[in-house]
Amino acid sequence: MVTNMGVSVFLGGFGFGNLGDEACLATAYNLYKSEVNCTFTHDEVITSKAAKFDFFFGELRELLDRYDHLDRVVIAGGGVGFMPSFRDNLDWALHCKNRGAEVVVHNIGIGKIGSEWARNWPYLVPVLAEAKEFSVRDYRSKAEVESWGLDLHPTISFYPERNHPLDKKLHRFLPNDSRMLGLSLNNRPELWRVLND
Repeated sequence: MVTNMGVSVFLGGFGFGNLGDEACLATAYNLYKSEVNCTFTHDEVITSKAAKFDFFFGELRELLDRYDHLDRVVIAGGGVGFMPSFRDNLDWALHCKNRGAEVVVHNIGIGKIGSEWARNWPYLVPVLAEAKEFSVRDYRSKAEVESWGLDLHPTISFYPERNHPLDKKLHRFLPNDSRMLGLSLNNRPELWRVLND
């Protein structure tokens, strides 16, 4: 078991082939990285393109077996604002919190999930209520959170990944003086071929 100080954990729907989710992760990484950085991923090849991580895990037990103390857990977007993903990410963040981690909920979109989750899993409410930071992507998400009646008032992040620094590696392929354009092909065979090359 590693007992290194400065361990950050990033949670979200990463590695599923939606590059927008990895953009959210890259932005959160730039804001909250530590000496040691770990992330959940469904596919390490995809997620490794977002940022430099020291440890990838697909199951919570893999993380908890490796680190007895965690300093920060960041729920960083990528398909977490609907059920059961919302509940699962809060549950994993609670386990990290129990290992000493401060909780940051950064830039998540919240769908119409209603307040039933808080009645069904009341032990998860403090994960949000005691979070060091809690931001959602848009006004609709903020209204949904506030409709739960839990006295939660997240800030609005307004999609900060749109300001992520450009990667100019492909710039030479564009015509002179052209602006860069990013495309995300979600879960298509073409995307998987590009990411695995």
